[in-house]
Amino acid sequence: MLRFTAIIICGIAGLIILVEFFFRIPLFTKLQNGMMDWVIILLSFSYLMGGISIFLSHLQRIQRKYDGWYYSLVLVVCLLLMVTLGIFVDYGPNGAFQWLFKNVQNPMQSTMFALLAFYVSSASYRAFRVRNLHATLLFVAAVLVMIGKVPIGEILWSKFPEISQWILSVPSLAAQRALTIGAALGLIATGLKTLLGIERSWLGK
Repeated sequence: MLRFTAIIICGIAGLIILVEFFFRIPLFTKLQNGMMDWVIILLSFSYLMGGISIFLSHLQRIQRKYDGWYYSLVLVVCLLLMVTLGIFVDYGPNGAFQWLFKNVQNPMQSTMFALLAFYVSSASYRAFRVRNLHATLLFVAAVLVMIGKVPIGEILWSKFPEISQWILSVPSLAAQRALTIGAALGLIATGLKTLLGIERSWLGK
């Protein structure tokens, strides 16, 4: 009964938003604004539940001394520290919370993204092994784009930047649009299946 009620509520809410998007009916607009407020409230509580879940999960790893439990200890200590500073101490632009966020969190994020460059390089090396026609086309296109984007490319031949830009603007962009259209169609199909109650994985087991 609860699952059926959740499906009905989801269908009605989705239908209201869908109708309001296309027809701009004042009553539906008012209902949609109210639902968006509830979405923000529920999202805030989901962040709280997510934080509690992470805390309890890693606390259990620490208590049972799983492999890498000391990483969990660092996470728990930092989580409690940031929550304490943000709620009870000072959240202002010059406070301890913002100082830690700018001088610790941001540099660590930049480091993680920088490490991705090495993984991309490794994946590119494996992908660019010339074994068939498709791999050859990929390799040639990648080389032309890279040469056209560095200063030495224009020194070697003035047409390299133009060729590089053409590859990015025509075949590459066409492939990106095809992927975007495919993703949009998949999103529409999934949304309709959810509204009609066909897709029920979001309800859990």
